[in-house]
Amino acid sequence: MRTTTGTGPDPASVREAPSGRGHLIAVANLKGGTGKSTLAINVACALAERGRRVIVVDNDPQGTATAWAARASLPAACVHRPLQSFAQAEPWINAVQSLRTEYDLVIVDLPASVAPALGAALLMATVILIPTSPSEIDLEATRRVLRHVCRAREERRKQPPAVLVVPNRVVPMERGIADFVQRLARLGEQVAPPLRQSVGFDLAFEQGQWIGSFRPNSAAHNEILTLAELVEHRLAALPPSPWPAGSGLRRGSAENGDGAAEPTAAPPRRGGILRRLFGSSRRGVDAS
Repeated sequence: MRTTTGTGPDPASVREAPSGRGHLIAVANLKGGTGKSTLAINVACALAERGRRVIVVDNDPQGTATAWAARASLPAACVHRPLQSFAQAEPWINAVQSLRTEYDLVIVDLPASVAPALGAALLMATVILIPTSPSEIDLEATRRVLRHVCRAREERRKQPPAVLVVPNRVVPMERGIADFVQRLARLGEQVAPPLRQSVGFDLAFEQGQWIGSFRPNSAAHNEILTLAELVEHRLAALPPSPWPAGSGLRRGSAENGDGAAEPTAAPPRRGGILRRLFGSSRRGVDAS
């Protein structure tokens, strides 16, 4: 699956770090069935069609995004790279960081659990997309993942990640969609325009296409394009985030002649940092 060039805005409109590091976008929620993989694949393809080099890192052991990409040729690449233990965090992070030197955008599709990859992605992400449905169960899972976002922001005070809460799979509701959007607004994060329930996404999966090639100019396609534009707008205002510098330094660090901190001893391994920030007494269980 190769990345193709579309007719979007000038790629320079998305800020790049001097090192050439690409942005990381995390797609996360702590409940299954919120449409994370569908969102990751379709936003990735929309951004690729706008001229970006995009790859989806499918971290979900179920491999839904990988299965989607394997059915045909998409404008964005996809690789299946699950991470299920803190012991494997270091090579996983190194692999993702390497992809960020090859692609403009790395989109990580995360499973519905507090796995090590969730913490790693939150610590590296420029933008975090949190899809949620009108269900109160989904909203509670969204509140939980936002508590983990707060931990990442505490660690990344100089470059905190932006968050977009995405109303997803929205159907006509008795009290109307405005009530749902107002409930999401009370979470304290920016709420993206809603993505309505569409059978087109399921049919596109069957054909190995994204919604833009399967049903171009449809309502579902236009809603994905609107979200992709909003994501680009947020990326343009923020530099790609490195691994948080403070997480790799020990106490007692000295400063070099440029005023930059240097570790006085070897920095702690990143798996240990993730365990400290996001670990729980039972693997994969939200301890919040």
